[in-house]
Amino acid sequence: MNYKPLLIVLGEPRSVFIEIFLKAYKKLRKRIKRPIILIGSAKLLEKQLNYFNYNYNIKEIIEQNIKLIKNNNNINLINIDLDVKKPFQKIFKNSNVYIESSFNTAIKLLKKKQAIGLLNGPISKKKFLKKTF
Repeated sequence: MNYKPLLIVLGEPRSVFIEIFLKAYKKLRKRIKRPIILIGSAKLLEKQLNYFNYNYNIKEIIEQNIKLIKNNNNINLINIDLDVKKPFQKIFKNSNVYIESSFNTAIKLLKKKQAIGLLNGPISKKKFLKKTF
């Protein structure tokens, strides 16, 4: 069957979301029929994969090739550039640009009807929304 992918925005770059995702991915990736595409930093994901001793291949894709993704044999990723030195640090104010870019990419794909839905990792409302919530 040909399923539209599910998009997952990784959210705050320094959150534990990637760790939680990797643990779930390890158990469920063979049973999930719909392709999953992460939207976030390839550098950060690689650093956290190494930190947690996971050995998955990351398949970087570009938005135009999203229809070619048919399975979850690799971790499918649309890369959003982020300068990362360590896998975990405190939240920094420049992460807002990264988060906004990630969401804009996901929303653009949803508007083109290239994906079925969007899940997002945690974001700091205090920093990202600038206390407007």
